[in-house]
Amino acid sequence: MREFMFKSIRLENFRCFNDTTISGFSRINLIGGLNNAGKSALLESIIINVFPFETTINFLNNFRYENNEEKYDTSWDYLFYNGKTDQEIRIKTVLDDEQFNDIYIRKEEARQLDDLVLYKNFYNTETFNSAKEDFVRFFNENKVAKSLNFYLKKDNELIPVSSCTCTEFGTLGQLDPESRNKAVNIGVSFRPSKQPIVMTDLIKLYEKSVSNGYLTRIIKALHLIDASIKDIRPLNNKLLLSRDNENYLPIGLFGDAIINILDIALTCFSLPEKSLLIIDEIENGIHHSKHELLWKFIYSISIERDIQVISTTHSIEMINAFNKVSLSTNINEFSYIELARTRYNKIIGNIIEPEVLEYKISHDKNFRGE
Repeated sequence: MREFMFKSIRLENFRCFNDTTISGFSRINLIGGLNNAGKSALLESIIINVFPFETTINFLNNFRYENNEEKYDTSWDYLFYNGKTDQEIRIKTVLDDEQFNDIYIRKEEARQLDDLVLYKNFYNTETFNSAKEDFVRFFNENKVAKSLNFYLKKDNELIPVSSCTCTEFGTLGQLDPESRNKAVNIGVSFRPSKQPIVMTDLIKLYEKSVSNGYLTRIIKALHLIDASIKDIRPLNNKLLLSRDNENYLPIGLFGDAIINILDIALTCFSLPEKSLLIIDEIENGIHHSKHELLWKFIYSISIERDIQVISTTHSIEMINAFNKVSLSTNINEFSYIELARTRYNKIIGNIIEPEVLEYKISHDKNFRGE
């Protein structure tokens, strides 16, 4: 049985979600919706549920340009629906074995050392002890420390798993060792739409994929875009490709589609089995004529390596290709999720069955939250 596969998620007071439950996730999931419908926020919530740490928030905020070094804690406010920091965030996921992961996030204040979650729960750590004197001096001056605290609900009790506290001395955070070890052992890869692909990272993925025995499959993945490619090799911190009877050239000369496909393929080949791959705006740089081939590849490798895929798109062509592949392979393994807003501005997530989606596409009906 899988270690985890998301089946449903409930979001309360997170980003643009006041209270939303989405059920029906499958192995391969595509999320559609209008701009500002919450697609990226939904992906972020899943990552935070798996990695409930301030470092995760910091990583995600970098792509939203939300981090503010001068007032670090204000960037936390944007996590809360309408900035309601007096209410907690809840992100609860249900897995395919009926287990669940119920995470709560609170922005809390402390006026003395004993009020700090960081002190009460992680006081015996070297990281905190080295800063304890600064905290004592800080509170002696009647100042207020602000913290972002993460809790796991278990047996009706909220158990702190990580904490980050912000003062004029900077920020200090600490993870529960068990939570840290659990996170390291979970295979999750997130591909944000705005993240440039770094060549050194791509080479590391290539080397790991080759060591896993996937060199031939790597070249076949490149054939999704260009069937004339014969070989790939690293040299001098670059990846080089060769076509029929041509010299090796840097991969950057072959266009964004080749790089994007290669990144997706290498990630799939490098992830541990029973992992999760999250891709924001999967269509970026890929011509619509290649979309079906991409989904067929993703489905085949997800079956082979038991990977769950959750992605977003704005593209009608990508949604159509996704649905065609689901109808021609196994519709039970595919879910198309439409995010839409009600007349009361609440975000809802609707699963549209493949046959219904095919009808909507062919008859020019709404299926992207319109």
